[in-house]
Amino acid sequence: MFDRYLCIILSSLSVLMLTSAVKAEEIMTSSTTTDNSIYIGAKAGWMHYQNACEDWNTACDGNDTAYGFYTGYQFTQHFALEAAYLDLGQAVATYPQTGLEETYVGAMTSWELAALGRFSLSENWDIFAKLGTVAWQGENQGPYSTRSDSGWAPMAGLGFEYHWSPAWTVRAEYQYINQLGSEQIGGSNGHLTTLGVHYRFGQRAVVYNSAKTVNVADSSKTAAVASVLPASPSETQIEPLKKVILFTFDSSALRNENELEEVLTQLHKYPNATILIKGYTDSIGAHDYNQKLSMSRALTISDYLIKKGVQQHRIKLIALGESSPVSPNNEPLKRYLNRRVELEIPALVISETDKTNQDITE
Repeated sequence: MFDRYLCIILSSLSVLMLTSAVKAEEIMTSSTTTDNSIYIGAKAGWMHYQNACEDWNTACDGNDTAYGFYTGYQFTQHFALEAAYLDLGQAVATYPQTGLEETYVGAMTSWELAALGRFSLSENWDIFAKLGTVAWQGENQGPYSTRSDSGWAPMAGLGFEYHWSPAWTVRAEYQYINQLGSEQIGGSNGHLTTLGVHYRFGQRAVVYNSAKTVNVADSSKTAAVASVLPASPSETQIEPLKKVILFTFDSSALRNENELEEVLTQLHKYPNATILIKGYTDSIGAHDYNQKLSMSRALTISDYLIKKGVQQHRIKLIALGESSPVSPNNEPLKRYLNRRVELEIPALVISETDKTNQDITE
């Protein structure tokens, strides 16, 4: 059984080391969590039962392997709820009784429910804290009888997460569980340390403002060049469309969906059209935080377009953080113009055949 748990840990470490070998000059993709997403994962590690044995023991082992499965729902960038099943392993003690050495084995499993706060340390690293409760089921097996009991205990945890892709995350976590057990089966405080990996549904890679994404900004120049190229007599030129959506301070919420009606009309009318979504922030706050906030703003627009029927493969996202301000950040009355998302639908040239098919579908 220990080998099974060890395999989970080693496989997680292998993936982490493999992804760390990616060259620094490659395009960096986001790994920040998206609002309103579900994730599932597994973890394994070690459980220490504090004061697991009575003082008169002749042998005591309060350490064992442990494992668990967990799922969570991410409500916002910083807040989530998690539920987990944990097998907390065993504690073994030997006591001298009636001239013999008698062994007692205590085992614990539990269901956990917790609120989790997550904070970004960098583009790939998060720190999190959680607080909740566990519903435990315990058993104490002695030489002549087996006793069992169940109950509730408060739990607190702290950990780090490394995102090696937008969907996959490695987690290192410590949890403290207060007063596991009861007088009937014996009890102790629990210290659980685990390494886990989880998968987050509905994530998409987002390009950050790195060395290689400088050329991405040239896409607007390409679109401009395309807009001045003459179409052949059998073709129709569709002009590029640009739109700016503003956001309130430290927010990625879309304030007015009607602002996207023109964009949706263009994308629905021309199925071959693609859209580039570029997220920005003002300069207030840490650089890494602003990178993630700009990504979150771009994702808000992307998610809305997808909800309205635009295929995901037609959408490209770029998170540019506090770069390229359109207004001085040292002027509070104008700084709000930098809290924006820029939308660009490049120029299109459609043939008469495409135009005829379009007219038929309309």
